[in-house]
Amino acid sequence: MVFIAGHRGGRNLWPENSLTGFRNLCREGVDAVEFDVHQSTDGGVVVIHDPLLDRTTFESGPVGERSLQRLTAMRLRDAGDECIPTLDEVLDVFSETTLELHIEIKTDALGNSYSGLEARLIDQIKRRGLERRAIITCFVPRRDRDRAPAVAGGAGARFARPSFGGDDGRN
Repeated sequence: MVFIAGHRGGRNLWPENSLTGFRNLCREGVDAVEFDVHQSTDGGVVVIHDPLLDRTTFESGPVGERSLQRLTAMRLRDAGDECIPTLDEVLDVFSETTLELHIEIKTDALGNSYSGLEARLIDQIKRRGLERRAIITCFVPRRDRDRAPAVAGGAGARFARPSFGGDDGRN
């Protein structure tokens, strides 16, 4: 069986992690989309791959040292007037599709976990009823395992759909 996922929203076809890329991906017949999330200083969740703004925007410095308002006003490189999208905006694009959502929780520029990011992510997924289609990945131990029994996830890059019912998170 072949499973096709649009990495960073089809980053080789459209500007990575852009709403244009995510919208276009929905029409390409893929099975899933993969994207990454970071947290702003005021607890907002944005979709961007790198912990630094330098490569994908016209700004520089750590993502985690900016407010949500500031981040969402930063233009993405090669994306016209598009700015860094919020998690809400990206989930809105995929809420009416059947695509599986592979969401990676990133760490800050120093490799530290963002306090509360996992809980915010889970809440936003649950609010839209996307638990059955969301697979959360991260490379730090899960702290909110009991909050999301219906959302797949675990520590590390290797897992399918753990049940959270006593597994060790390495599936």
